[in-house]
Amino acid sequence: MSKEGRSMQGQDFQIVQEIWSRITRAHKREQILVTFNGIGFDLPILHRRAMLQDISADPLLYQFLTQRYQRTPHFDIMQVMAQWDRSNWKKLDFFLKLFGLGGKTPGMNGAQVYPALKEGRYQDVIDYCRQDIEMTRALFRRIEPWFLINPPNEILVLDIETCPNQSIDPHDIYEFDPDVVKLGNLKDPFKIEAKKAEAEAEFWANIDRKMSFDPDGCQVVCVGIYDSLEDETVVVNDLDNLHIRMSLEDALKAVNA
Repeated sequence: MSKEGRSMQGQDFQIVQEIWSRITRAHKREQILVTFNGIGFDLPILHRRAMLQDISADPLLYQFLTQRYQRTPHFDIMQVMAQWDRSNWKKLDFFLKLFGLGGKTPGMNGAQVYPALKEGRYQDVIDYCRQDIEMTRALFRRIEPWFLINPPNEILVLDIETCPNQSIDPHDIYEFDPDVVKLGNLKDPFKIEAKKAEAEAEFWANIDRKMSFDPDGCQVVCVGIYDSLEDETVVVNDLDNLHIRMSLEDALKAVNA
């Protein structure tokens, strides 16, 4: 794929390429990949972003790392603690507090990453990603002896942060379906149309959040990594070169400010 073709897919080529290189290297060194919902979120997004930008990602390794009912070579804390039962899924913050390990960054979560970026709070996003890595590592070390033999094992802790893909028009991949709107006992056609119009407006108002967590609609803005062999936490990012798309309302506010 040409450089131009890659750039049309987003601004995360170098990040995704480096992370897959680190994951592959860690696997060869027999390190355990540690994530919190990596099977359902981090790895599928990294895989799709690699596919779209012609970045090498070993399909057998991806299949190996996303298999359910395993603790090595990938220890997905959320899945393991839920015993692979979706109804038992709980958030990272819940387990941090349960085990007396503190908590996540107050007032910040994955859904707040894009609003923070639009406000130019890049360091806040980097700090949030770094803290998530540190907290995930601490939680893993706390529960590791009850799940794995010969602790402490060598690990690679991974956490990604995403935002809407800046090269995609949401209308190209999403479509509002008026038939899913719950109308209750409404009979008046004017009220029905008003209800549907309200639902459509809400749908598009929340489209950034939907895109941020959709492998087909997002891009990676930063990735936190802790490598036990190097005893180092790094946040891989290219935020200095990230161009954030603002909504029309945001743009007008910026012009009138």
